[in-house]
Amino acid sequence: MSRQKPPTEQTATSPPFDLHRIPGLGPIRVRALQKAGFDSLAALQHSSEESLAAIPGIGPIKARQIKNYVEQFPPVALGTTEPTVASPFADLSWLRVVSLPRQATPLQRAAREVFREIVAILLSSAALSYRRRLLHALLHLLQGCALLLQQAPLETPPEDDTKLQQLQSLCSLLQRTLADAVTQSSRLGMDNKAQARLARQLRKIAKDLGFESASQRGQKR
Repeated sequence: MSRQKPPTEQTATSPPFDLHRIPGLGPIRVRALQKAGFDSLAALQHSSEESLAAIPGIGPIKARQIKNYVEQFPPVALGTTEPTVASPFADLSWLRVVSLPRQATPLQRAAREVFREIVAILLSSAALSYRRRLLHALLHLLQGCALLLQQAPLETPPEDDTKLQQLQSLCSLLQRTLADAVTQSSRLGMDNKAQARLARQLRKIAKDLGFESASQRGQKR
């Protein structure tokens, strides 16, 4: 058995530990771990392989893989409160997006709102802790939004067509941005440079969408 360093407390600036980032763990196994009380990095580090293997759906092989993975991280003391990810709308309620034409279908309006929420989530401070699974999920969701936005209503005025085309263009740009991030994270991991590059691209997209912060709005008044 390998020697472990004395547990050190996790700082408030550490990103929250997401069980989905453990290789080979899908939603069902994650829920099984959480239901059994192994819902944090500290709990997994201080568990035994036997206790993990006893959880339905885990087994000895998966338990060993989990232990090998969590032991790569600095030890966390039991009872240490891990930071939680705040709602992306807690400080981003100011987001607004370009308007859709009056003849837009309900599905297009729903797609516009989902697109808005994707950008809001990715611009939140919690984005630093996002992993490849989330990027994949957002990319698939965005692809669906792009398809809906391409279904323009019949006989729309030219100015309304321009609005849809602008949103479609931005949606495509965000698709490419996320696709690049997924590719990069699968090869090298989401390192600081990759995160900074993604953040710059997202800020540009947000600017093109017409987003502004509450402080910026206040300066205009």
